[in-house]
Amino acid sequence: MFSNPNNAMRAGWAAVAVEAFRDVCAGSPLDSEEGMQEAIGDLLADILHLARQEGLDPEAMLNVGRMHFEAEESEEKELNR
Repeated sequence: MFSNPNNAMRAGWAAVAVEAFRDVCAGSPLDSEEGMQEAIGDLLADILHLARQEGLDPEAMLNVGRMHFEAEESEEKELNR
C-alpha cells in the first residue's frame, strides 16, 4: 500500500473497483456520465448489502466513508495551499 496516497490515486483505485464490479454485473457502459453514476450507485448499494450481511451497520459505514472522504479532501486542500 502507498504510504501517502493523494485523492487522484484514491479515485483511480475506486475506478478499478467500479470496472471490476461492472465486469461481473451487466449494466450501462462506463464511458458516459450516466453509466458511471449507475455503476457507482449499484456498487455502493451492494457494499451496503455486504455490510449488513457481515453484521455491520450500513448507515455507520456511510458515515465512516464520508468522514474519510471529507478528511482526505481537507488534507489535500491544505497540502495544495
